[in-house]
Amino acid sequence: DVGGFQFDLSGINITGASGGSAADAGFTLSTSESTVLGFSLTGNSIPSGEGVLVSVSFTGSPDEICVEDVVISDPFGVAIDVNLEDYGTLYRLAKNDKKPVVKVLATSTELGDVPTFNTIAQIKGVEKPNEYVILSAHFDSWDGGQGTTDNGTGTLVMLEAMRILKKIYPNPKRTILVGHWGGEEQGLNGSRAFVEDYPTIVKNTQAVFNQDNGTGRVVNLSGQGFLYSYEFLTDWLSAVPREITKHIETDFPGLPGGGGSDYASFVAAGVPAFSLSSLSWDYGTFTWHTNLDTYDKVVFDDVRSNAILTAILAYKASEAAEMVSREKRVMPINPRTGRIRDWPSVRKPNRDGSNAR
Repeated sequence: DVGGFQFDLSGINITGASGGSAADAGFTLSTSESTVLGFSLTGNSIPSGEGVLVSVSFTGSPDEICVEDVVISDPFGVAIDVNLEDYGTLYRLAKNDKKPVVKVLATSTELGDVPTFNTIAQIKGVEKPNEYVILSAHFDSWDGGQGTTDNGTGTLVMLEAMRILKKIYPNPKRTILVGHWGGEEQGLNGSRAFVEDYPTIVKNTQAVFNQDNGTGRVVNLSGQGFLYSYEFLTDWLSAVPREITKHIETDFPGLPGGGGSDYASFVAAGVPAFSLSSLSWDYGTFTWHTNLDTYDKVVFDDVRSNAILTAILAYKASEAAEMVSREKRVMPINPRTGRIRDWPSVRKPNRDGSNAR
């Protein structure tokens, strides 16, 4: 019998999950753009057999779907995270009928539903206090390791950028706000809730700078589909030391991000929001959502550069004479469908831990 499950679907954007034997068993279902998670808080299980586990709704072409990273746990909710080398050993022993036995010492406690939250701070603007520049990083992390590169280093960058700004630029023209979002890993819930709860701030936001893909120095910056992003981003970047910007490749106007990290919550609402995308340092291969995401992986020289970059971008965005243009590019045709791509739509946050809506 099945006590819990998780799987990823690449090539599409998941918009929800419902029904099937998971719903019949009273499972809680949760989704992000690429992941479906099902579990029971009451000890129920799904009987083994054939049938529909869960129905998934999505945007994109079904021809592009690939099922990845499937995890099934038993009715007691037991799922063990082991690294590749240990898994290989267990696999070979089992394949050769050596009947390996794994002893697990666990001291965790199931707390049921617990609240999550956003952590917000600001340096109040003196000339245009009701206009905003937002620094962005999610504060939660995956449970396999210590969450160092996803997203401890992004949090460090924003904390240090705010420390620099508070010391060097204590009286900004516009209010500089930092959001350390909760619930990002469950579907950008913290930033989506902020967008939903504070429409006036969103309307008056000059720019958002988000960092969330590892400890490496920033090497990519997209205009996220904003037609005139070239003009203001290149102007702001011109104030950054060459030793930092020489590594950065830009893409203007680029395409709007539909998910993946919290900048997408703001892009969907029409806010110029940008992902400060990092050099890999094997982030996608080794540390992302694994038990290898630990403190020893921090590359402090790169984190330092990213904090300097962020602080200068925030300063320039705050000092700009006028609000930048939010005009969007003409969206291109999707070669898979032959239709014009849509600008990402605003999605509601999942506030109660149930299936994303």
